[in-house]
Amino acid sequence: MDQYRIKFLPDGVTVTIPAGQNLLQAAKAAGIDINSSCGGKGNCDKCLVIPSGSEVPVRACQFFPDCDMSVSVPDTSRRNKIMQIMAHGLNINTDIEVKPNLKLIEVTVQAPEVHDLRSDARRLLNALEDTLPGEDFTFSATMLRELPNIMRAGIYQENAAGKALVVLDNSNRVIGLKTADNPDSRKLFGIAVDLGTTTMVALLVDMITGNVIDRAACSNPQISHGDDIISRINFTMETPGGLQVMQEISIRAINELIGKLCNQHSLDPLDIYEVVAVGNATMQHLLAGVPVSQIGIAPYVAGFCSLINIEAQSCGLIINPAGQLVIAPGIAGHIGGDTVAVALASEIEYDSGANLAVDIGTNGEIILAHDGRLFCCSTAAGPAFEGARILHGMRASGGAIEKFSFNDQTGFVIDTIEKGPAIGICGSGLIDIIACLLDNSVIDETGRMLSADELPENTPAEFRDRLCQHNDQPAFIVIPQNCSGTRENIILTQKDIRQVQLGKAAIAAGIEVLLHTAGLTYNDIERVYMAGAFGNYLHPASARRVGLFPPVPLDKIISIGNAASTGAVAMLINRSLRKHASTLADLMEYIELAARSEFQNIYADKMLF
Repeated sequence: MDQYRIKFLPDGVTVTIPAGQNLLQAAKAAGIDINSSCGGKGNCDKCLVIPSGSEVPVRACQFFPDCDMSVSVPDTSRRNKIMQIMAHGLNINTDIEVKPNLKLIEVTVQAPEVHDLRSDARRLLNALEDTLPGEDFTFSATMLRELPNIMRAGIYQENAAGKALVVLDNSNRVIGLKTADNPDSRKLFGIAVDLGTTTMVALLVDMITGNVIDRAACSNPQISHGDDIISRINFTMETPGGLQVMQEISIRAINELIGKLCNQHSLDPLDIYEVVAVGNATMQHLLAGVPVSQIGIAPYVAGFCSLINIEAQSCGLIINPAGQLVIAPGIAGHIGGDTVAVALASEIEYDSGANLAVDIGTNGEIILAHDGRLFCCSTAAGPAFEGARILHGMRASGGAIEKFSFNDQTGFVIDTIEKGPAIGICGSGLIDIIACLLDNSVIDETGRMLSADELPENTPAEFRDRLCQHNDQPAFIVIPQNCSGTRENIILTQKDIRQVQLGKAAIAAGIEVLLHTAGLTYNDIERVYMAGAFGNYLHPASARRVGLFPPVPLDKIISIGNAASTGAVAMLINRSLRKHASTLADLMEYIELAARSEFQNIYADKMLF
């Protein structure tokens, strides 16, 4: 079979690929992270690259080399690595009592002698029984295999009793053992992971103090197989070994985040004993290696919903081998542990009146609490709010337009993340732009962008001057090319507006169905909690103007940050809250929107602005 050498510029990385592979596959082999939010289907235009000898960009996923070549990958086609991620909803470091599932116990162990031939395990058990009388103890299989070597590597002292630090889980199972002489031994860490469809966030947590030490984020690399869960479900069904591939991608990404956090703080991954992961049902199933095909077809049945523990060594997590991967309890259908985590972090169950919590991402999860009942649903909001399927969309990273407004005195007021030149539009900026265009009659209630000739007389001239054409349809120049970081116009297209309409209609319709189910109206709503990184930066007035949120007073719309991450931390450091998460999951009444006859009519109505 013919093979071709592909050199990627400006990286200078060369790989050899067989004939029949495309440039996107070659980029993956080269370790170059090209955006491919459509999963390689050729319909998102996010993976544009420039082959040698050409000035015309091509889709990497649709271009199959037939000779050796070099390929230039522009920054606009690379997946963003540094994202503006919030994990601050409730104050993690002060509001959650520290009662972890793990404890660190110091014991005294006598070294073996000719007249005392107790086994290593019996010696340690006796030492634990002396320290914690009346309790029973066992060993994890991993710990038992390591025990003889650890005991002889510094715990046993010749003719003297040695000090050891024992890590126990909540069932008094020995999962860690260290010498007590080293000050660095008194470390006990955990990781809380928000496993989003588009973005993954990991928080490093001190399990002794409960403090969040640091956080790291990355794009979910499963995006290379589709930017929505249905695409990923289909990948596992259509690709031999696809389920294992998806699980390995998740584990590898978590390991990379853990490695980054450990490197930044000079920590040994062996001091990490638990990873608590929350995500929607599909993300949690893929992480566990459980089939997902049944979630993608009616009646959308999850393979598991209860909290599960997986030994780190068996799934490839690079933490202490006896440590645990804890996957949070889910509810039903597409709703997984991230929604439970939001309910836990917001404490919405304790609020008086009717209260909503909306976590907006590629999937939109909605909780309604009223009179002691908890209703929830999941909507396919799509990835537009996170920058995907938008012509100049991007995630919330440096150069993304995050705020946009207009007034007669100052004209257009535009803020970018990190205050540099604009290179694209993130979710909050996208909603601001559309709200502004609606307020100035550039977009009508159906979502149609008007041409310059159709604008009302009172529309400011600044808007008229920025109208243009894209693919024979009206478009709006958000940033002129002479002011942009890409040296090209950054525009909002008619297609972009439609993508936002689809997403906002799904969220708004889900909210209305839950209200109908509880016998409530908009007037009954006391608070709307905005959760998630997108929700934290979203401007309530703009969200309400485009119809993403209900028509309630702005002071009732409250940002609670990345509540899913906060809930994951709560489950990590407080065993009572971890148990309560399972109780919450059982209490929540899941509403399957596809089974509700009124949903489609409400959805169609909510498409209007």
